[in-house]
Amino acid sequence: MVAREYIQCEVCGTVTLLRVQLGQTIRRYSVQVPCGHCRIVMEAHVIQEETTGTYDITFTNAQRWQEDPSAAYYLESSSEFITQKLVAYSDGLDERISPYMRASQDVGFSNFPLMMTLINTVWQRSEDGWPRLRRIPQLYHAGSMDFLANELKHYIGNNPQLPLFNELDFFRAIHWILLRFWEPFVIGEPPLIEQALGISKAISGYSAKQITEITTHFLAVLPDLDQEISERMAQFMHVANTLVPAYTLQFYSDVEANGHDILDKYGLSTARFEEVKGLYQDLFETIFRLSPLMVAHNNIIHRGSIDAMSEGFGRTTTIAQFTELRTGNKVDKLTNPKKPRETLDYLIELPVSTALRNAIGHARWSYDPVSQLVTYDRGKSFLLEFALEVPHLLRAMLGLWELVYKTREWDYVSHGVLPSLDFSRLMTPSVLRNRGKDQQRKSKKSIEKRNRKQSRRKR
Repeated sequence: MVAREYIQCEVCGTVTLLRVQLGQTIRRYSVQVPCGHCRIVMEAHVIQEETTGTYDITFTNAQRWQEDPSAAYYLESSSEFITQKLVAYSDGLDERISPYMRASQDVGFSNFPLMMTLINTVWQRSEDGWPRLRRIPQLYHAGSMDFLANELKHYIGNNPQLPLFNELDFFRAIHWILLRFWEPFVIGEPPLIEQALGISKAISGYSAKQITEITTHFLAVLPDLDQEISERMAQFMHVANTLVPAYTLQFYSDVEANGHDILDKYGLSTARFEEVKGLYQDLFETIFRLSPLMVAHNNIIHRGSIDAMSEGFGRTTTIAQFTELRTGNKVDKLTNPKKPRETLDYLIELPVSTALRNAIGHARWSYDPVSQLVTYDRGKSFLLEFALEVPHLLRAMLGLWELVYKTREWDYVSHGVLPSLDFSRLMTPSVLRNRGKDQQRKSKKSIEKRNRKQSRRKR
């Protein structure tokens, strides 16, 4: 269903026809409506009631136009699909096709159900899953282990085969639960679980001396880095639903839709540029605050010690020197074409624009809400492209988080805190239940065998 609203800008009085594709899944959202005349951004706030099938739309910086329908501009919007950007209104404008119908045609019969499944998963996890799940890292960082145990049991159950006896058990449980939660929010290969196993394998051959060296060097900063990652996760989830249309772009077979370039004609109607910009910049900064840990692991893998820096780093000869570099200098060092590619470098080989990040960080950019074009000193980028880079940044951060996790795990073990269970086999609640049933069957067989032996002895 598509709702039509004529709205008047409160600044210049210009009227815009807004067509709202009511959500198939996402039912509470705000639409960004640029005024084509004075260029301010109005907002339409949409609330759909699933039980009654009704909806309500209110406005910020605009009011519903009560007089004869007439408009200078036209905008379509959707919380789930890319939409046509603001254009001048004309009577001949084709309004017959909705964003939903256009998306189903453009992505194809086989891709559309997959796209809708992703939309539904992202919405459910951000709206229903995250508000409860975020309690877990909050309780862990606050040291509230009693409450944390209850929350973890919501995800892993009360299975006696899955005890939470010590802090390492809690730490490992949190890691595996969160890793699986974040899977649909990243773009690219390999899947997060497979990536985590690959990282574990890459760093599995360290000697006791090498483990002590890296844990001792980073121990003081690892808890702070872990908490910063948790903060970025929460920041991402605050805007996750507004990025849904950008996620759908991966299902388009090419960059052409109905004869028009997607990036030029279509954009995001729910994402606020300021929020996407802030998330982009903060994720970028966090990734490169984590990068010394990646470099240190590469140094051990290839040269045996955290301070055995590659010649490609030039005059930066220790991990401490690299850590002290500014973000831009770290980027330059890690992207230096003269530096040989090493085992873990792929974690931050980002398909993102360093020039755009630098421009944003130093306020050398401008944004046009009508064209959704970000202009900076070394280029241009559409908001849709900008938003699509965020899941790649998220993947990089989660990959580096795996190094934080493994390094902290080693520290626990080196101090005699051993895991009480193998969480590498913890996959889903159904697997846990089956493991419990298997164990019960084994116990039953063991008891029956013991009883038979006792019976033979009595004879």
